[in-house]
Amino acid sequence: MDTTTSIKMTTLAIQNLFGYVEEENLAALRAHLDRFKDVDGRSDNGQTPLMLAAEQGSLEIVQELVRRGANVNLDDVRNKDPF
Repeated sequence: MDTTTSIKMTTLAIQNLFGYVEEENLAALRAHLDRFKDVDGRSDNGQTPLMLAAEQGSLEIVQELVRRGANVNLDDVRNKDPF
């Protein structure tokens, strides 16, 4: 796999991860994280999936992301953290 293909796959994986969080689709999130281990992928504004889940009040999603190793100390471009 070349670098361009790898970057495209990583970008798609991050987009899918954010989609599952936004949809509050716990089953799809778990399946995704079984395959792709990066739980701290970032959006264009530096937001992580954990930040989005916390913002939405999605307790089960927050718990799953933390259980899978999401970094609770990261902040976005506005210096907002997940909590």
